[in-house]
Amino acid sequence: MLEEAIGLARFMHKDDVMDSLNDLLADPIRLEVIRDDPVIMDVLNKILVMRKLSEGDSRRKKKLERLRGYQNSDDEDDDTSLREMIRLCDALTR
Repeated sequence: MLEEAIGLARFMHKDDVMDSLNDLLADPIRLEVIRDDPVIMDVLNKILVMRKLSEGDSRRKKKLERLRGYQNSDDEDDDTSLREMIRLCDALTR
């Protein structure tokens, strides 16, 4: 889940969140970082909602899987279906 969250943070251009999650992935003992940072919690909540939305939908599941190794590339930056899923998660988590 952290790898997906890192990809989502990268996709959303939230470099500070991406760095914090990378640190957490390298040192799982630092879980207090998650509790103290509302932006990280927001990214993780989005991943949980995305997972739920992806159940039974292979297209969404592939989008979620692509976040694991997401790198900033121009063609994926314009991925409207992933942006749509992020907007839907925003609506469901607020």
